[in-house]
Amino acid sequence: MRTSSLQTATASTTSAVLVSPSPNRVALLFLAPVGTDNVTVNTRPPSAAGDGIVLQAGAGAVQLTRDLHGDIVGQAWYARASAGTILTSWVESVGG
Repeated sequence: MRTSSLQTATASTTSAVLVSPSPNRVALLFLAPVGTDNVTVNTRPPSAAGDGIVLQAGAGAVQLTRDLHGDIVGQAWYARASAGTILTSWVESVGG
């Protein structure tokens, strides 16, 4: 059985873990931030804004699944805001 939950955290201009690692995670859905700034997510700390997957304000969501993207889905994900602090949201699905 799969369970999904909406998560939120604040990303800043300093790279930090946004999503902790989970070997049971089967999918992640990163939601676009609200406002005008962007958030970069990566499985390693982004060295600069744009060093990874860019979640662009006002754009669509980014979906990653274990079936299509492999074990990268279960790894830790780091975030870095393009400016200031940005509320970042994602949906995490775990289970089989």
